[in-house]
Amino acid sequence: MADTFHLAECPEGITSFVLMTQPFMPQLELTGVTEEGEEQYVVNFNQGYIFDYANGGQRVEVAGMQQPLDAEKINQFAIDITIDHIYGSINSAEIKNREDSGGTTIYNLQAESQIEGTTIVDPAIYSLDLAEFDGYDLTDLYIRENIHLHFRGHRQLYDSTTNEGHAVMKNFNSPFPNGTIDYRAIVKDPREDNSIEITTVGNNIYFYSPGDSGSA
Repeated sequence: MADTFHLAECPEGITSFVLMTQPFMPQLELTGVTEEGEEQYVVNFNQGYIFDYANGGQRVEVAGMQQPLDAEKINQFAIDITIDHIYGSINSAEIKNREDSGGTTIYNLQAESQIEGTTIVDPAIYSLDLAEFDGYDLTDLYIRENIHLHFRGHRQLYDSTTNEGHAVMKNFNSPFPNGTIDYRAIVKDPREDNSIEITTVGNNIYFYSPGDSGSA
């Protein structure tokens, strides 16, 4: 069995290297001194990225890395991620003061139906808590690595020749956390003169209407 070695001391410069490479790690920058001799600071967050795996792992740069701090209050920051409601692609991301944040506006992505249309066209905002300061003192850092997301949209297609069809997928998103995209059931019409037969075998759904049924 191989021995396990632990770092006993930090080599020179290692602390600065860790701070530099840690995504979203905050560092204070002195911007001035008031007439009363009180120092004023802003916070600079290390550059962080969002990897959008629904779009081939596209790397989205987070903006707003420098934020003002109020020495007299609790400063809360969040990352607002703008997402295309239909396709699920990440459009942009920015750090904001929680008071200015758009807040999360979705629980699930919109399902678009080319037959029935869609009820939501605006981008969605997905808001994640980032950090909290008590004045100039960091009290909580919630995100400590790059963000990895995978949103995918759902689209109900129609017959491209006739521009018609029957939408199996419902064209609205669930209002509940972790909600589902809903699909309608395929059933036999209960009317007595209906002679169509529906069977399911493996991956296929079969519709059969006898030749002498007179049905169109």
